[in-house]
Amino acid sequence: MVLSPPDSNTRTESSSPGVLQDVSTPQLRKNRSFISVLGMSFAITAVPYGLGGPLMSSIYGGGQLPMFIGVLADVVLQGAVAVSLGELSFRYPTSSGVYYWSYRLTENKRYQHAMAYFTGWVWLISNWTIALFVNYGFASLIVATVTVYQPKWTATANETFSTAKEGRHSTSYGLTHYDTSISGWGEFSFFIGLLPPAYALSAIGMVMSMTEECSKPDIEVPRAISMWFPIGGASMLAFILPICFTLPPLEDILAAPYGQALPFIINTFTGSKPLSLALLIMVLMVTLFCSISIMTAASRCTWALSKDGMLPFSRI
Repeated sequence: MVLSPPDSNTRTESSSPGVLQDVSTPQLRKNRSFISVLGMSFAITAVPYGLGGPLMSSIYGGGQLPMFIGVLADVVLQGAVAVSLGELSFRYPTSSGVYYWSYRLTENKRYQHAMAYFTGWVWLISNWTIALFVNYGFASLIVATVTVYQPKWTATANETFSTAKEGRHSTSYGLTHYDTSISGWGEFSFFIGLLPPAYALSAIGMVMSMTEECSKPDIEVPRAISMWFPIGGASMLAFILPICFTLPPLEDILAAPYGQALPFIINTFTGSKPLSLALLIMVLMVTLFCSISIMTAASRCTWALSKDGMLPFSRI
């Protein structure tokens, strides 16, 4: 593993005072700006897929209350994480990301390499896992979208469609309805409902792997990570609130094919297969961009560990 202190020939002081960055021989073109990194952050978050893909967890978790509170709580908590990541990426702007930070911040020099190696592999496996999960969710969402025109389940009743067309839920019901009888976990089911917002926000740190492709990494990457917090939170609220106010009966959603609640919900409250298909195609396009961005970030993470000699056969 090749990790050196900042006074070596691989990591030195950058042009910005107090900032350390990787200034080894550039291997990637610096063709990314602040806007492109910020756009990649939102593509990875992919609010319609990030919230809509695992939405069934919120249904088991009790419905509207954990959906709404989950978005608020996760945005605040992940916002604190984003600000911390932004600060570290400003101080140490390197594509090595969290494992180089753990190397620099470990006070006991004897454990620096061990901490960096452990952190790097956890980071790498996390990147691979979430990339695989996004593509698996993408595939299941495509299959569930097809069932809008070719339904193969029998739980959908005519009353479901007529209820959606007659009106929307009241404010109190749309934001505070909580059913603990579905999951079998009682009041603890509330925490199950928090999973979709947490999943949507779990990969914000992946853009750190794009540092070497930025012309001003100590400015562009921290700013993009920090700006995600207010804009991403607003977009998540804009997506989840209409769902809370138009959510069909939870028992009907549980019968949605392939465990995908979003196509069933959209088809129910629109009452139109063509309109549902059009909306779901837009969701699928967002998911496609998420898949591309997250695979790119995961590949850069793999490249960073290989560059530092932390992967088998990295010297070949």
